[in-house]
Amino acid sequence: MQYIRRNGKLLLWALAIVGLGGIGPAHAQNSVAGWPDENFLVRKSQAVQFNTRATVLKSGKFESDEEEQKFADFYNLSLFPNVTNPENRQLLKDDASARREDVITKLRYDLRACEKVPEQQVFNKLADLTLAYMTEIAADSRFHPAARVNAMLAIGEVNSPKAAKVLLDTALSRRQLFAVRVAAMTGLVRMAGPSGRGALSDPEIEPLILKNMVAFVKFHPPKGDRIDGIYWMRGQAADVLAELGNGGSQNEVPPALLTMLNDKDLPIPLRSKAARALGKLNYGGNPPAAGPYLTALRDFGREALSSEQPADRGRVRLVARDVSDGLRPLASRDQPLLDGLKKTFQTLNKETEEKMTSEDLKTAIAKAKASLDGLVKNEE
Repeated sequence: MQYIRRNGKLLLWALAIVGLGGIGPAHAQNSVAGWPDENFLVRKSQAVQFNTRATVLKSGKFESDEEEQKFADFYNLSLFPNVTNPENRQLLKDDASARREDVITKLRYDLRACEKVPEQQVFNKLADLTLAYMTEIAADSRFHPAARVNAMLAIGEVNSPKAAKVLLDTALSRRQLFAVRVAAMTGLVRMAGPSGRGALSDPEIEPLILKNMVAFVKFHPPKGDRIDGIYWMRGQAADVLAELGNGGSQNEVPPALLTMLNDKDLPIPLRSKAARALGKLNYGGNPPAAGPYLTALRDFGREALSSEQPADRGRVRLVARDVSDGLRPLASRDQPLLDGLKKTFQTLNKETEEKMTSEDLKTAIAKAKASLDGLVKNEE
């Protein structure tokens, strides 16, 4: 999924930053993201032999009550307790073999196997087991914060409206660790995409998701120790809106994204998400008046290319693609400005397709900036 490819490393960064904000003074010392490894509850895994698990997942149904109970015991007693061990920090593992042994990876494979079959008895059972077990872990401060994060990521693998509601409630909860809230938003982004089986399109869930994601992208928090985490969640909310592609019953999504795009306190990569999301919305052949959006995309492009961040080809291409996406659905009476913006960023993206020297990259950036400056002068 595009979100995961674009945001894997940034998610690690976000969890590290926001982890400190959700832990009290008694837990000030730590090995990972301000999180200590001692004095937390760890459940021991028990050996449960269930040799017909693969067959059950493939068939989608249980042959007997005994088989169903064995199924539940395998997950509740053997697999799921491993999530409480802080050494099983799924997101921090680089070793491929370790990832294959990870609780969430195994759960993902099992859920994908049984959700695709016509008979849904096994999927519904596994979904219920996962929600019951992982919701408890995520909410309980006796467990290590890393375990609570992983428990929420596990819930994000369950493609169901019920799981979506748990994720949304967690993301909104001010009593929850920020890192767990970020993990809940990560689950919503995944669920909004193609692999989510349309779980967020449920008529009772989608309006709630839209309402709260719009509120997230518009929210400008006061300065504080959690501001980076809130900024990150605004970016995730833009990703959810992009994946849903729903402009809202009152067309409220585009102006909310415009607010985010214009927020100069946000890091460039997060504002870029708002540009991309604007281009992913279904406007039903009736996009909003283009003027404010063209101006915002033009100004954002100039700021991004003038950023003090070290020039990076990947970052430049990402901005160019995101702005181009944002421009795509717009129709404007100011056709020269629209055409000029499209040409500038398409050219920049084309010129940076291949690996290039830092000097060549600077030249391409300077050329694009000069083009944007010319468009500004034409507007004056």
